[in-house]
Amino acid sequence: MFCKTCGARPVIELAPEGLYVVKCPNDDGHYQTRMGLIDIDDWNRNNTVNVVPEIEFNHQYLFK
Repeated sequence: MFCKTCGARPVIELAPEGLYVVKCPNDDGHYQTRMGLIDIDDWNRNNTVNVVPEIEFNHQYLFK
């Protein structure tokens, strides 16, 4: 479980209203959960990098 923007591990932080958020420790602009209960599942679901595996095709090279 890492921030998809910078790779940092999330932290649980107390918000001003006395509620908690799961957020990136490096930047408040990166994904964070809504204030309330600590929701690690929301962080994992919405802050995941979708990796598309590379598919190798027959490479054609043009030599001059």
